Amino acid sequence: MEALRICRKPENGVLSIVLPENMLHNKDFEIIIIPLEHKKQRVTKQFQPSDYFGIWSSKNIDADKVSKEMRDEWDHVL
Repeated sequence: MEALRICRKPENGVLSIVLPENMLHNKDFEIIIIPLEHKKQRVTKQFQPSDYFGIWSSKNIDADKVSKEMRDEWDHVL
């Protein structure tokens, strides 16, 4: 399936579509019109690993044991 995506503002309620040469042989087209949503950029805080140090300290989890169990499972899959 070939597709053409264009993002344009209509002029006086009219959109003109110029087909690329590779689509000129097609006789029928399905046209779907969807309003373009402009997403606002979020300002994100840079990742700092030290912010997460000790986050699991209140949990009764042995990270080394869990990691080893996961690696053992992977060995069985391969």
